[in-house]
Amino acid sequence: LSIKTNTGDIKIIDSDAVVLSNQKVEGEMILPEEIKCGLRYFPLRTIERYAFFGNEKLTKVKLPNNLRRLGEWSFASCLDLKDTLVLPLNLAKIGRDAFTGTKFSHILVQTKNLELVDTVTVNNYFFKSPTIKKIVFEETVESLPKFLFRNVKNVDTVLFLCDLKETSEALFSDCE
Repeated sequence: LSIKTNTGDIKIIDSDAVVLSNQKVEGEMILPEEIKCGLRYFPLRTIERYAFFGNEKLTKVKLPNNLRRLGEWSFASCLDLKDTLVLPLNLAKIGRDAFTGTKFSHILVQTKNLELVDTVTVNNYFFKSPTIKKIVFEETVESLPKFLFRNVKNVDTVLFLCDLKETSEALFSDCE
């Protein structure tokens, strides 16, 4: 089942809503927790690969707490996407280069256990951006994958408010 909404082109797969694409959104976008289709509501669980790629009119984004998966390049090259990005609690997978080329200044990590998709590729960066100044890991974070903030330049502050059960020194590999 496919539908068109303000959130974008949506497909319902196994009772979950998946954002396929939306290049028309301008300014701030608050992605809803659920998408209504007929008389039913479907939780927004996935933003598909390339969904918002290159949208130069998108300036802010709020990801829903229900979100479980961000596809590769999902917000890459959104050159005006800035301010703070919150990685929500239920986010479990993030694809390569999901936020490469954005201008976020702060990253707030709430996600409990995050898995990176395609960490083998030498040139894959999840947050390659020279504008990130502060990264905060909230109390809810239990483990972090290696390479999540690989090659992130110019970070002034990294704050761990959590008691990590596991992480890797490669979390910030190739950073300055």
